[in-house]
Amino acid sequence: MVVSTKRKNSNKSFDNYVDTICIPYLIIRDIAIENNDKLQMDKGKIGKFELDKNAFDLIKTKLTINFKPTNFNKNNNDDVDVENNIKNKEQLQLLLLFYDYLKDTIRYVNFNEYIGVLKKVCIELQMLIADKTYEKIFFICEDTINKSNFWVLLLCINFLNEFIDSNNLQNKIYITSNLLNLYEAYNSEVPKTKSKVLIVTFDDMSYSGRQINSSIPNNKTNENTFHIYLGVAFISEPAINIIKNGDNNVKLFNDTQIIKSIQYQLNLWIDSNVLFLPQYFTDFKSENVELLKELIFLLICNYNKRNIANFKDKIESNSNKSLFDNLLSLNKVISIQCYSNIIPIYFDHKLADGLSTFQKLLRFGTYPLNKTNECITTSLIKNCEVPISDEENDFSNVCNTFIIDIPYNKSCPSTFYKNIEYTYKQKPLIKKKDKFNDNTIEESLNKYGSLTTGGNIKRIYNSKKKRNSKKRIYNSKKKRNSKKRRNSKNSVKSKKN
Repeated sequence: MVVSTKRKNSNKSFDNYVDTICIPYLIIRDIAIENNDKLQMDKGKIGKFELDKNAFDLIKTKLTINFKPTNFNKNNNDDVDVENNIKNKEQLQLLLLFYDYLKDTIRYVNFNEYIGVLKKVCIELQMLIADKTYEKIFFICEDTINKSNFWVLLLCINFLNEFIDSNNLQNKIYITSNLLNLYEAYNSEVPKTKSKVLIVTFDDMSYSGRQINSSIPNNKTNENTFHIYLGVAFISEPAINIIKNGDNNVKLFNDTQIIKSIQYQLNLWIDSNVLFLPQYFTDFKSENVELLKELIFLLICNYNKRNIANFKDKIESNSNKSLFDNLLSLNKVISIQCYSNIIPIYFDHKLADGLSTFQKLLRFGTYPLNKTNECITTSLIKNCEVPISDEENDFSNVCNTFIIDIPYNKSCPSTFYKNIEYTYKQKPLIKKKDKFNDNTIEESLNKYGSLTTGGNIKRIYNSKKKRNSKKRIYNSKKKRNSKKRRNSKNSVKSKKN
């Protein structure tokens, strides 16, 4: 019988669901131990991808040279989020200030720092497990095994392994990919029979929070017995807000580091630097400072018809409407590809996609460009060469191209964990051709069982577990019989004496 990942009938007991669907901890522990060296970043690359602050100055030079007042081309599609023309000196001044701000704001986390934070989070988890009030513990790994969830899960298991073994907790811990299905099975139990369980879902960082929030059930009815924790080393404040609004009682570990969004940090910067802003932006009365912040962000990051219309509706009744209108008329184009909830952070092991962080800016050193000029790119990350165009990727006009995500093999720093070829019992966990298939962890392990032994991996594990159990019973009986024989011989000897 192959393990299924489909929804089970609600009349099935929770224990039956766990035994049928979930993967025993010892299987994943063995995979974590066997692949421990592969989980680590190449020591020669650690700390090599710092922000190149000199490259920011090069961008400012190119931006200034590129600056030419132009009339707005009404044929341009300004619904498309692209970097385009600069119209006047006011915007140029603002952009130059913004690049200086980014240079001091974007955070780089090297691998040793990341592992240090993750280890603290896992030690907090260890203290939670040590409480021994939970009858069952579930580690959630929702993505495929070549994604960050699985990588972080294995790292944490290697931190916890010695403690779990020494406290004989192995049989209380399970791994599964679908928290919603697990919760459905749990919720089908009669309330009086519900056991207290701990749920931990893993990842390296949560940027938007949407993926985690969509996979977590509304846990209001079982908040006293169904405890959900996020096993993440870093999380953004927007992600926390989204998860909290989901009303699912999710908890964070104290050592998880919280990163503010770019708009939040920019607002603080404006408060501190309002006197240094171009003249147009300092003519506002103090009561308009919040609208000023929103407008500045709009001009820098989110300039399109929809956002302009929303802002105009907001200022319709404002006494300084004409002044705002003048500012809006300064620019008819997008400046930099970024969004209000973008998180200014990257890691030795990952440069996240363009919806999460400044991927395009960091990778190519892009800047607002007059379409008649050449886009001269420079990576803003040390030891990262700008990728070259090929048949599948055209980076020739990247300054004016909207990019959601750069292919992982073109990313720098590289997401090395995506290339890990995991093994179990010294055999490949998945075939190379299946590496980027959207298989859950259960499906991948089932395929492994079929490929290596012709059977399901859990059945093989349980069969081996039974054999070992029988062997222990046999050895125990053998020892007792041997002891009886020795005692009998000693008794006969004493009688003779």
